[in-house]
Amino acid sequence: MSDELALRKQMAQGAQAQATLDNPAIAVAFELLEAEYFKAWKESASTDSEARERLWTAATIVGIVRSHLQQAVSDGKLAQAEIDALNPATPR
Repeated sequence: MSDELALRKQMAQGAQAQATLDNPAIAVAFELLEAEYFKAWKESASTDSEARERLWTAATIVGIVRSHLQQAVSDGKLAQAEIDALNPATPR
């Protein structure tokens, strides 16, 4: 039973991650942050390696967060499939 509870938790987290990705404000925030960080990185002085490194890290973290949410969505879908396999529909 604890396995099913863990799967249900994973499924709920996947649904929350999907809702986050579907939120227009979040989508705009990701796009703006990524664009601003990359623009600042491109415009930074090539001699300012510390600032360039921080900007590059910030820009890539936005993508990492997005990927983490997408992975949670996938994991939630897999959890749903496992729950469905554990509880097959009974014939009527």
